[in-house]
Amino acid sequence: MEIMFKRKFVIWHHYDFVFNLTPLAKQYTDLAAKIHTFTSTVSSKKKTNCVSGEAERKNESPEALSEDGSSAGRTFLQQLLELSEEGANFTDEEIRDEVDTFMIGGSATTASMNTFVFIMLGMFPDIQKKVYEEVMDVLGPDKIVECTDLGKLIYLERVIKETMRLFPVGLLIVRAITGDIQLDNNCIIPAGSSVVLVILKLHRDPEIWPNPTKFDPDRFLPEAIAKRHSYSWLPFSGEPRNCAGVKYAMMAMKSLIATVVRKYQFSTEYKTVEEIRITADLMLKPLDGYKLAIELRE
Repeated sequence: MEIMFKRKFVIWHHYDFVFNLTPLAKQYTDLAAKIHTFTSTVSSKKKTNCVSGEAERKNESPEALSEDGSSAGRTFLQQLLELSEEGANFTDEEIRDEVDTFMIGGSATTASMNTFVFIMLGMFPDIQKKVYEEVMDVLGPDKIVECTDLGKLIYLERVIKETMRLFPVGLLIVRAITGDIQLDNNCIIPAGSSVVLVILKLHRDPEIWPNPTKFDPDRFLPEAIAKRHSYSWLPFSGEPRNCAGVKYAMMAMKSLIATVVRKYQFSTEYKTVEEIRITADLMLKPLDGYKLAIELRE
């Protein structure tokens, strides 16, 4: 990610001829090969399992089938492989690229976001207490988090969303303009150009978010959301090209945070949001480290 980010913003590295002369190119090639080897192995194993399990799936009981007659609980990779077998003709490289996206995009991003949430809990003990009490009320001390529990963690969801407002894991997104766009100030963005949307600036715009660096989960109460434009909060981008893993990400973050916060409490050296200097290498990160301390609850 660091190498990709450097290449994106160093103009002369855009040219393969120049980039391939740098030490970064060899390092990038070696790292990419390791990632592709790992994901290709996962795809190959799953492909073998799909082929060997075809006969078993045909004999599955009605209880194991969804309403449309397909087997319930299919993973994304299983569905890709099955579509390929049915005539979609995805190449191994195309399938591997999709696996790369979900494995990397669905793990590093949520891991970073979870840690920012823990920093916020450490910075605001009263909010941490409310999250803990809600989790204990919904789950108790030992229950494993189940899908049906996640919708009940209403306050935790607001805390996660407010954290993503202040620290969107994707600092910016870029969009290609396919047709002229007329702006309110008589300015036209011409077709063929690119627009960089700085999500961090949007999320801290005082005209949309009063006192923008104040951490306030109640900004995401239903009545507060109704007063804002639907695109004023875009940690997952927006339709029609929004993140494919929105629901997965929220489920994963809620599950992990709820599991951990029951057993541990958090503190941090950071005293205010303004103290957290940030940097980016495709993902947003604290420049001075996470500075997070964890203590087992009594």
